[in-house]
Amino acid sequence: MGLFPTLHEARGSLATPERWLVNWASGGSESNSGVQVSEANALTFSAVYCAVAQISGTLMQMPFYLYQEMPDGGKRKALEHNMYWVAFKKFNERVTAARAKQTLQSHLLLWGNAYIQKIYDRLGRIKSLHILRPDKMTVKTENGKIVYEYQLNNSTPKTLRAKEVIHIAGLGFDGIKGYSVVSLARESIGLGIAYEEFAARFFGNGAHPGLIANIPGRMDQVAKDQLKLELNQTLTGLDKSHQIAVISGGEVKFDKITMPLTDAEFLASRKFEVTEIARWFNIPPHKLKDMEKTNFTNIEHSNTDYDIDTMGPWEVLWEQQFDIDTLPKEEQKTYFYKFDNQELLRGDTEARYSSYQIGRQNGFLSANDVRARENMNPIEGGDVYLVPLNMVPADQVGTMDNGGSRSFESNKRSLPIENRSVKHRNRISKAYKRLINDAASRVVRGEVNNIKKEINKRIKNNELNEFNVWLDEFQKEDSVYVEKNMSPVFQSFADEIFAATHDEVGGEGERTVEFDKYVDDYSAGYTSRHVNSTVGQIRSLVDKTPEEELPEVLEQRLDEWEEKRPDKIALNESVRGDNAFASYVILSAGFDLVWRTQGESCPFCESLNGKKVGRGGVFATTGDILNPDDADGTMEIKSPTMHPPLHQGCDCTITAG
Repeated sequence: MGLFPTLHEARGSLATPERWLVNWASGGSESNSGVQVSEANALTFSAVYCAVAQISGTLMQMPFYLYQEMPDGGKRKALEHNMYWVAFKKFNERVTAARAKQTLQSHLLLWGNAYIQKIYDRLGRIKSLHILRPDKMTVKTENGKIVYEYQLNNSTPKTLRAKEVIHIAGLGFDGIKGYSVVSLARESIGLGIAYEEFAARFFGNGAHPGLIANIPGRMDQVAKDQLKLELNQTLTGLDKSHQIAVISGGEVKFDKITMPLTDAEFLASRKFEVTEIARWFNIPPHKLKDMEKTNFTNIEHSNTDYDIDTMGPWEVLWEQQFDIDTLPKEEQKTYFYKFDNQELLRGDTEARYSSYQIGRQNGFLSANDVRARENMNPIEGGDVYLVPLNMVPADQVGTMDNGGSRSFESNKRSLPIENRSVKHRNRISKAYKRLINDAASRVVRGEVNNIKKEINKRIKNNELNEFNVWLDEFQKEDSVYVEKNMSPVFQSFADEIFAATHDEVGGEGERTVEFDKYVDDYSAGYTSRHVNSTVGQIRSLVDKTPEEELPEVLEQRLDEWEEKRPDKIALNESVRGDNAFASYVILSAGFDLVWRTQGESCPFCESLNGKKVGRGGVFATTGDILNPDDADGTMEIKSPTMHPPLHQGCDCTITAG
């Protein structure tokens, strides 16, 4: 046979149509798995739906601002511009900007193109934007110009000129359109849908599929049809599993063709398809709820990769396309669009506060800059920037004497006398150590009971996937539970330390709004550390323990928690809370912090004894290696150390200096 079929060669019929005919009639394309794949039904595959929902949902959350570049190199929000509120608040009277961004990004991800019609007012300014469906759009060139033809249902096609349309094109833009991800990923999506359809049909056909009936002798067609009918009526259907089959017509021997859905190869293939979809959409697998290779030590880095590698390219496409399609040429020189992704990049409370301290210390953040990032109102005098090293207001640098000491009146404070001790704070800490232990015992007991219940319900019944899904929900609920039990103790503890430290430095004061916020953030930081540790340890054990040993291993860890964890929490948090709250008061009073060891201290703590730091300073920073001469080994600092404890069991303290 040649390269092209001859007329007499069979090329299909109405009963068995050729693939091209099916594709043309259905609006999709058939994959090699036999599944029709189109942009519409691709969303029925959970991994595709999750990828599209995740990326478009992330873009939806980010404010889309129009800025004006200022002569001094800064920028300001262009609140007076007509496009500021259209892009930021609402595209038109019926569609919010958030909804529009989500919808248009989903179009980009599935069709590779997103189209928006611009509606102008009588002055020639854009007054609203309207979403156009990509499946109803035809893009072509006429006389060297791009023309958009839009047709809804059976209506007359509407021709739109290029200047009436914002066309955001995805990967592979050839000057006309971008590639459809669904078309490129047809085989992966089709295979994933096929696996799900096979599993559904497997259960739909009953617990005993694939029976071969061996019958001695020969049967005519009527007898075969009768036997098949009786078998189907008796055995087909999930509700008829394990029923007794009584068949008339002589001796019948059944051979079962098995294809268990628990086969490792089948399960691995289904999991592999999720990973494939993650590759197609350039998204980390944990964003598709595949937590197999994710833990709490690397998920923050994975989220950063997601922000940069997945969302970054889409943000740039949107920004630059809106620049050239909604702004006159003369405005493009000074006006520009920018997504604000700060909310997505926020770390935990302790990490944020550490970065703010660095910003304040190095003079590129003011108090009001920090407050704005924390969604707080500005305060009077909060726009003053500090100078590194001496940490004085920039407009008062000249008031320092030649020796570099602070000479302006507000900082003329005498140091606390040497015989002021921290014994009172130590007594408070010891008392609250018992209270923290009681609260931690309630928390741990509740966690242990909940997790053990799910071990019996899920893991012992070979439902490990369901257990992992439950852990996601447990993490959210546990955060509320921990905060509810621990926050009141920390609030009361902070009150006592606040008063004791004010007495220690020779001053008086009442709790301020800022101190209340600091205590709230401390409590939130503890909750985050506690819950991440709880869920992280469980996930780590699930990942590395053979499934048959998992229930016993988990229960051993939970029993160990119930016995030892409250004591460890109380020991650590009584020291951490004491020094955190005291440090705030000491620094607010205008003094530096001095590290002091107590009792029998280890060489690592002794190496910090007497060290003094000012506001914004740290006693040890991430990556520092402590290597005192009399220590057995070294200690690597994992996070900025702003106050004790340095390590588990450390009972060092902070004094004013």
